[in-house]
Amino acid sequence: MATPLVLVAEDDVDLSDLLRMTLEHDGLDVITVSDGNDVVPTCLDRKPDLLLLDLTLEGRHGLDVLRDLRAEEALGSLPVMVVTGHGRDAGIDDAMAAGATDWLGKPFTPADLTLRVTLLLSQVAT
Repeated sequence: MATPLVLVAEDDVDLSDLLRMTLEHDGLDVITVSDGNDVVPTCLDRKPDLLLLDLTLEGRHGLDVLRDLRAEEALGSLPVMVVTGHGRDAGIDDAMAAGATDWLGKPFTPADLTLRVTLLLSQVAT
């Protein structure tokens, strides 16, 4: 079985690095983008197994990106975990209504990230 590929869409360089290093430590392949305009084309090109999506990206807001993803037939079932500092508020509710699979609030621990990503990837594999 191929190593799962995770796309991290995060415009905070430090957080993007933390996400990438944690996921790589867990044995996953990771690619990153920082601009919301790059998310859908990268997903279509690289076909990740999971997308970690910040809501407040440069270029294009994460909710718009999520709606665009769900409109693409090839990406309609891609699991999307929204990673946000907004907590459980209207932004999370909007993201879940737009098709997010799960969400993770900032700040989080690497163990929280690993647990949630492992769970989502195991659901994809079944």
